Amino acid sequence: MINEVTIKNFKSVQNANLKLGRFNVLIGSNGSGKSNILEAIAFGGAALANKLDNEFLSSRGIRHSKAKQMKSAFNIEHSASSIQIEFKFNKDIYKLKIDEDENSILGWQVKNIDELDESILAGFFNEFYEVWDILQKRDLDSGLKNKKKIEAEKLVFEKNKKTIIKSLKETTNFEALISRSRLNKFIIFAPEESSLRKFETESQIKPLGIKGEGLFDVLQIFNESYGKETIEEIKNYLHLIEWFDDFEAVSDQVTGRKSLVIKDRYLPDARLNQTNVNEGFLYLLFYISLFVSKETPTFFAIDNIEASFHPTLVEELIRNLIELSKKHNKQIIITTHNPFVLDGLNLDDEEQKLFVIRRNADGETIADAITNPSKRIKLSEAWIRGQFGGQPKNIR
Repeated sequence: MINEVTIKNFKSVQNANLKLGRFNVLIGSNGSGKSNILEAIAFGGAALANKLDNEFLSSRGIRHSKAKQMKSAFNIEHSASSIQIEFKFNKDIYKLKIDEDENSILGWQVKNIDELDESILAGFFNEFYEVWDILQKRDLDSGLKNKKKIEAEKLVFEKNKKTIIKSLKETTNFEALISRSRLNKFIIFAPEESSLRKFETESQIKPLGIKGEGLFDVLQIFNESYGKETIEEIKNYLHLIEWFDDFEAVSDQVTGRKSLVIKDRYLPDARLNQTNVNEGFLYLLFYISLFVSKETPTFFAIDNIEASFHPTLVEELIRNLIELSKKHNKQIIITTHNPFVLDGLNLDDEEQKLFVIRRNADGETIADAITNPSKRIKLSEAWIRGQFGGQPKNIR
């Protein structure tokens, strides 16, 4: 996992440090800089992949800005400085220095000042990721008729995998390279109801786009490649919604139409679909699929996770997502304005972290970790009472 991130000179973040766990929650008032922290991490991941064009950044959930507007502008000294993003995992560090570059089409110049030997990594980098991406997919070629060809390809991939991993372990820090892969694929998800209901919408990111595109496709992957156990796991978590009974992803081979068929346990003869089912069901299905899928990133963020959920459902949702993150080896950062999200956390568990994001007297974004909250009242109540800070200051 990524253990720590330090951000300097990015938008409202002048200098912030977050020691991350597996499941991380950011709270704070509107405009405090929560989304800026997520964007800084995504920006750093894009810089590691040397993909800082607007199309790539927007597909990762970063809002369009000119290069100068991505930098902190609290004073002349800061605006002239580089964006610096540092990632730590175990004993290894990636340090990035990102400057404006008028001669570059991307508008940026990236310098790696990390502690890993880039000359050693360069020889294996492209080949490793090509094979690694293939290995993350579960028999996506199962639709091919030639089963012998499938098995032969798998043997080739496995042989390549062993050869590359052996070479990497002999020459450099293999775990560091895996963490770099996580950073390269960091995405900020912010699903929207309209995208969740339109199964025809395509996304640049596969299988799930930042707004919820591709939900049907990932369900088809589960059906065709993952087996009944995964489908049953998804259905089990969907029972958080009391009326839910069953669902099926259906594709008409003639018309090409894609749809969900959803059963309401109170109305056994009725059949719902993605156009008329409650939006909370679609959001829940999206989040569960995001956590369960091996094709989605292992490190990602969800902005404003509470949309369309009842407060008490949110509390249980967080507990279940924490469970899924451990089971499926995901690392997550979420933002929220709903205090009941906090009641799903157990801060005695070192893998669960809570940060209050606020602006100081100079307007700079500060991240305060909550480590020893009072056990006398719920976290939601403590936040509402202002014990953590992160409250709007201009409202009485």
